[in-house]
Amino acid sequence: MFCPYSPFTISQIFAFFILFPLNPNLMSAKSAKASIEGNSFDWDLIAGTIQEQKCVLFIGPAVFANEQFPRLEEWMADFLQKEPGDLIKKYYAEDALFAFKDPSAKTKATFSLKKFFQEEDFSHVKELYRKIAEIPFSMIFTLTPDDLMQQVFEEKKVNYQPDFYLKNQPPRQVDTPITPTANSPLLYNLFGFMQNRDSLVLTHDDLFDYLNSILTQSSMHPDIMQMIKKMENFIFLGISFDKWYMRLLLKMLYRLQGRDEFLRFANASALTEDIKTLFVDQYRIEFVPQEIQEFVDQLHKVFEDKGLLRKESEKKQSITGQLKELVGEGKVSDAITGLQTYIDRFLTENTSLPESSLDMLNGLSSELLQLRSMFRRLENRKRQGIISEDKSDLEMNQITHSLIGYLDEIGAMNL
Repeated sequence: MFCPYSPFTISQIFAFFILFPLNPNLMSAKSAKASIEGNSFDWDLIAGTIQEQKCVLFIGPAVFANEQFPRLEEWMADFLQKEPGDLIKKYYAEDALFAFKDPSAKTKATFSLKKFFQEEDFSHVKELYRKIAEIPFSMIFTLTPDDLMQQVFEEKKVNYQPDFYLKNQPPRQVDTPITPTANSPLLYNLFGFMQNRDSLVLTHDDLFDYLNSILTQSSMHPDIMQMIKKMENFIFLGISFDKWYMRLLLKMLYRLQGRDEFLRFANASALTEDIKTLFVDQYRIEFVPQEIQEFVDQLHKVFEDKGLLRKESEKKQSITGQLKELVGEGKVSDAITGLQTYIDRFLTENTSLPESSLDMLNGLSSELLQLRSMFRRLENRKRQGIISEDKSDLEMNQITHSLIGYLDEIGAMNL
């Protein structure tokens, strides 16, 4: 596919960017005009990999930095220490992890952290995310447990595919391939999701479970891993690579890629000389003077100048509306799978539903399994030529009618 950005063959180049901020909230739009020293930074090349859907963006906790807290974990620790009940036994700043007084204290802390993300002022983060949402990334991984990125995509009426790491659980099963695109990007919470406490990485035990799951490639869906293998540009914003376990993740990405011919760039402002030397010697990273805000501003400007920013949809269609469209197109199997996936994910992400809603959704899930079996039996009989066309049409109409009824039930619940 022709790319308007770069005179190079994109498949020959794999750019690796790691950007550490001092304080992204203090960056001005004017500073975004500054170019990399020596004018060697090829913004068109970066934009080209995004436009060709060969770029994945990683967002880390340092994007939350403000004048008081340089990283999100410190902000979270300060909030929890002020909560009643003496929940935290110790905060390990070097690892950005917690030790809780007892198991029940950890459960209480997860509810407090939900309140934290609801009550604290993250307007500067959402403002940054609004610009990121307009840049047509096809895959975005957040290393924080919040849903601020999802909120921004909802606000801007951009369709997206959500997913997250879930501790000691295999990847969710789907019948159709996971295919993130610029029009429907993947938003993946790599370190767990606040709405599901079993997915959170808060303690050292959580971290060891996480690393075992990630390094054995047993939690991320194979389709997503295959997409990562095809990426030619990784952009890291606000990732704490001074943490020892982040270096393991970096090694995992190298191994998953299976090649080593890519470029690596990092911002040195928040690194000690020892860490910088390590990354130069061991990871062959070239450091650049860009900060998070100015990096995003400059990249946003490249797409704005080309008229290729992602635009808001006039109306973000509901999940039931999307699935009804699939039924209308004759893609009944895809619609059944889509509804089953949506119910499964909703149940996973919402663990405190009223019993009536829980019973209804579990009942629908069981009925969908039966409906899928009916559909497959019908397809098999059609292939074998042992059912008449009239009877086939009648059974398909019955299946379609049942599916539309299930979609109407979900729509009425306003999930």
